[in-house]
Amino acid sequence: MKKRAVPIIMNIVSVMLAVIMLFPILWIMLNSFKPEPEVFAKPITLLPKVWTGVAYSQYLVENNIIRAYMNTFIVASASLVVGMIFG
Repeated sequence: MKKRAVPIIMNIVSVMLAVIMLFPILWIMLNSFKPEPEVFAKPITLLPKVWTGVAYSQYLVENNIIRAYMNTFIVASASLVVGMIFG
């Protein structure tokens, strides 16, 4: 009976640790879909009352991320071509 109890206890502890480690990531992801006043509102809620993607659209527009991805694509493509020709 002892041999069987140890793996079960280890699995339970592993699952509990995984939940503890993944909860902050879930919290951040869910907060990213909340409007700013709801993020700082009391009482704290896990799920957004109003789902919105405004934070993502502001990030893409204000930081010119599309241009950065395009530059990355150009450099990676050029590196690939040069590597295939001279590599």
